[in-house]
Amino acid sequence: FHDFVIEEEFLAEQTMSLLEFKKEQITVYINPHGEPLLYADLPKLIEDIKKSKYCKKVVVITNGMMLNAPFIDKLAKAGLDQINVSLSSTDAKQAKQLMGTQAYHVKRVMEFCTYIMEKTSITLTINPVYLSGINDAAMGGIITFAKSIGCTFIGIQNYMRHDRGKKVAKELSWEIFKTTLKTLEQEHDVTLVHDT
Repeated sequence: FHDFVIEEEFLAEQTMSLLEFKKEQITVYINPHGEPLLYADLPKLIEDIKKSKYCKKVVVITNGMMLNAPFIDKLAKAGLDQINVSLSSTDAKQAKQLMGTQAYHVKRVMEFCTYIMEKTSITLTINPVYLSGINDAAMGGIITFAKSIGCTFIGIQNYMRHDRGKKVAKELSWEIFKTTLKTLEQEHDVTLVHDT
């Protein structure tokens, strides 16, 4: 793999061009292969995209490792509408294993999720990946945490294998996955099955 950085002006220009072409309200997701918070010009990119009358909202999808209060404030000032944080366990040891690095500090990620809810107008969603046989038991803790900070959208994702991805768990059929979510909904009095 090779890393490369695309200039903010080019990304903004091309995104604006696509929005103009479509001429309808569109949600722009910033979700590259890799971590979007590493992109130095992210606040400027958000700010520029938000200038389009066709931009419904801007959403950043992140693992949360790079979150800190000053950076969250910059994202809020730039006009970020929503941040989706991939939080697949609240247990420190398991979270490090799932992320594949000892540098991942889940308590810090949770602290800044709380900060987003308390100090900004950014909508927070918690998006764990459900890994059958691995983090099944972690879902309850994630739901409890999200509810405790007032996060009303928890979007549990079904782990799906793809050719170039890691093969870390057994895939669940969509039928079994949906049944699993329905069970968690009843146990935790929360909505987990969403149209998205």
